Amino acid sequence: TTEIYTLSLHDALPISGMSFSVTLPMRVMPPMKKTTMLFHALFKVLALAVYIFASWIFGDKGYVMTFVVVTILSAMDFWTVKNVSGRLLVGLRWWNDVDEAGQNHWRFESFEEQRFIHPSDSSFFWAVLFAAPIAWGILAFTALITFKVMWGLLTGVAFMCNAINVVGYVKCKKDARKKLSALGGSVMLKGMEMWSSR
Repeated sequence: TTEIYTLSLHDALPISGMSFSVTLPMRVMPPMKKTTMLFHALFKVLALAVYIFASWIFGDKGYVMTFVVVTILSAMDFWTVKNVSGRLLVGLRWWNDVDEAGQNHWRFESFEEQRFIHPSDSSFFWAVLFAAPIAWGILAFTALITFKVMWGLLTGVAFMCNAINVVGYVKCKKDARKKLSALGGSVMLKGMEMWSSR
């Protein structure tokens, strides 16, 4: 994006009537993606809130409803982070394929070099991504040490939904760095070859 800035020196110069304008191309930082940031955190917060306040929401016998609602919210969060917020906030996307032999293959896409990533978008994405499994891990540990095995099972499901995205995006980030380093090395090598051929 190019913005036009006009600089007038009419008042600064002693010669009356003398002025000029300068056009400066500037890359304007895009605004933060606040809606995407909202949905990146929304389902996580709702799932945690439903679990923590389950006895108030569903009563003493609301384990089944709590399990269903938290699992659905965790699944919605998993899909949103994997397919939407990661691509829009940090320019990364991952998925996992299973071939005919039953082997898992991680696939990665990186759009970081194709567009500008807002620092606030990136910081928010990674902070929330890591905070959610930590919170569910603490809740799972608390459930287990208090011998609430069924609640521990629920927290384990929510923890896994969040942890899989963490593993996927960490792998994707490392893969993007390798590709970027390889691209930089090949450009440097071509430059040296062109310089030596002179």
